[in-house]
Amino acid sequence: MLVRVEVKLSVNWGLVTLAMEFVSSLISFILGYYALKGYRASGSRGLFLLYTAFMVLGIGIFLRLIALTYFAVILGVHEASRAQLLGLVNLTV
Repeated sequence: MLVRVEVKLSVNWGLVTLAMEFVSSLISFILGYYALKGYRASGSRGLFLLYTAFMVLGIGIFLRLIALTYFAVILGVHEASRAQLLGLVNLTV
């Protein structure tokens, strides 16, 4: 006799989105750091441009994370309607 147990998980997709934004920003900064180390070792202009690109990408993602946190915490994303926030940020709630 087999007993089947089902567990329903309630996932807060807003928190998952914030966590993934943070991880993406962190990965971008790490890649930029290693590109900078390569640039310092070799002096290659291409590695410097790669460093600059990953730093700009990381800063952009981090600023997006701050904006998402602002909308989620300060403005109360759960109280505001989804249609109002959809045009402001790409946040799936």
